[in-house]
Amino acid sequence: DEKIVKCCEVNQIHERSNIYSNVDYFRNRHLQRYLVIEYLLIKHKSFTFYVENKVKTNEILLDKIGNEFIGEIGIDLDIEKSKFVVYPLKHVISLSEQVTTLGMLINNGEGQISIEDPTHRVKIVISSKTLFGKGIYCFNHFVIARGKMNKITQSFHVDLMFHPPIQNIDKNVANEILSNLFSSINYTLLKSEDREKNIKNQSLNKTKFFRTTKYLEDLKIKVQVSRNDYWVIFSDIVLTSMRVIENLRKVFSGYEKMIKDSNINIGFILLGNFINIDFDKNGENWTEEKICVENEHNFSNVNERGRSTSLFTFNSNSRENHFKNSQNNFNITRKGFERFKNVLKEFPVLLSNCNFFIISGPNDIGPDLLPKPPLSNYYASYLSKVFPDSKIHFLSNPSVIDDSDIKMFCSRYSLTKELKEKTLFSYCGTKDVGFTTQWNIEPETLENIIPQTVLGQQHLTPTSSNVMPNLDYFLFLLPTPKILIIGDSSPSYSVKSMNQTWIVNPGSFNNTCSWVQYNVLTDSIDHVWL
Repeated sequence: DEKIVKCCEVNQIHERSNIYSNVDYFRNRHLQRYLVIEYLLIKHKSFTFYVENKVKTNEILLDKIGNEFIGEIGIDLDIEKSKFVVYPLKHVISLSEQVTTLGMLINNGEGQISIEDPTHRVKIVISSKTLFGKGIYCFNHFVIARGKMNKITQSFHVDLMFHPPIQNIDKNVANEILSNLFSSINYTLLKSEDREKNIKNQSLNKTKFFRTTKYLEDLKIKVQVSRNDYWVIFSDIVLTSMRVIENLRKVFSGYEKMIKDSNINIGFILLGNFINIDFDKNGENWTEEKICVENEHNFSNVNERGRSTSLFTFNSNSRENHFKNSQNNFNITRKGFERFKNVLKEFPVLLSNCNFFIISGPNDIGPDLLPKPPLSNYYASYLSKVFPDSKIHFLSNPSVIDDSDIKMFCSRYSLTKELKEKTLFSYCGTKDVGFTTQWNIEPETLENIIPQTVLGQQHLTPTSSNVMPNLDYFLFLLPTPKILIIGDSSPSYSVKSMNQTWIVNPGSFNNTCSWVQYNVLTDSIDHVWL
C-alpha cells in the first residue's frame, strides 16, 4: 500500500488506514505468520521439510534425558535433540503412517477443530492419549502436530502437539524476514517456487535488503536512550484516581532519593490505562454498549407507527452519547495529566536526569486496536512546554525502546484475559496439573506456560481480532527482544526464557500498588510493592 510505505509515524498510519481493510489483509496476516514460522523452522537444526522424490529422513524423538520419547505425561520431549520431517497437509492426507505437519488451528464452523496450511485443510481429532508441549493452545495459533490420517473419516488423529520452538532471532535474520515479507518490490517468501527451492536446500540464502526495510524500521516507533542502570515499569497508572497519584508521589520520592544518594541513571516506563471507564451520575458503569442496549429496549416497546421516529432517535442518541463519551474522556485525560504534571514538578532531579516513556492502554483515548498510536500531541506538547528540558516521550502501543544493546518491546495488552477466554487446550508441564482447558491465573502457572505460547508464535497477539490487519507486522516479536513487557491485567510475573529473554508483567499499580524494576547491570527483575 503506497500510503503506508510513505508514512513514517504510527499515528500517521492510523489516520490513513481503513479499519475495514481489504479482506486480503486478513488472509495475508495469517499467511505471513505461517511463512515466518516456516522460515525459522527451515533454519532450525531439528526440522527438515518433506520434498518429493527425495530420500526420506527418519524422525527421531528423544526426551530430556536423551532416551527415546515414549509419550508419558510429565516426560517432556526435547525438541533440540529430536529430528522432525515436516509434511505439507496436501501430502499428509495421502499417507497412512505417522507424520509431522505445521499448520494453524481453526474453527471449521461446525464446532470442530481443523488444522490448515497454505496447501490444505484437515479436521483433527484430539483424544485422551494426545500429548502436548507446555503452553496454551487457541484458534489462530500455529502448531506442530504429529499423528496419523484416518482415511475413512478423513481426519488427522493427533498424538503429539507443541508450539514452534523458541528461537533467539537477531537483527540480521529479522531484517531478512521483514525485507522479504513486506517488500513492495519482491515477495520472495510468498513465491511458491522460491519456497520450494528454500525447502529443498533446507536453508535460506541472504537476500537483498530493499528500501521497504528502512521504512519498516521508521514505522516502528523506536527510541534510542543512553545506558540506564535501572528501568522502572508501571502499568495501570490511573491518573483519575487520587490514591494512585499519592502512591506515585511516594514512588517518585523514593527514586529521587536513590539518584541523589548513588548517582544512578533510571528510565521510567508508564503504561496505561491512564483513565477509568466512564461512570454515570450514580457511579454506575456507563458504556456505549449499555447505552445501545437500553435504547434498543425502549425501541422494542413502541408501536409500528412510532418505530421510524424511534429508530431515528435511537441512532441520534447513539451518536450523541458517543460524542459525549469521547468528549468526557478527553476532559478526564486532560485533568489526569494536569495532576501528573503537578506531581512531576515536585521532583526536579527526576525530570532532569530520567527518561519517561508513556504508552496508552485500551481504555485511553483512541481505538481499542493494536497497534495503537501515541496519545494526542496535545499532551506531549503540553508537558514539554511546562518542562522544556525534560525527557518525556509519548509512544505507540506497542513500541520498542533501545537502551544500548538492550532491546525492550513494550506493550499494554491484557494477554492473559485473551488466552483464558480462547483456550482450547493447555499443558502446564507437571503431573499435578497436566493437560487441561482450565488453568489458573497465578504467577507460577503463567511463568510455566507463557514463554512457549508467546515466543513460539513470534507474535504478540495472534489470537486477537482487535488488530489493524494491514499493520499486523508491528506485532511480530522480531528481532527477539531482551525484555518483553506485557502490561497485563493479571497478577505480576516475570520469567526468563532460554536464559535470554525476560517476559515481564508489572501488575496493576492501580489495584495492587506494585511494579517491577529491571537491574541492567545484573540482568535481574525485582517485584516491588508499596
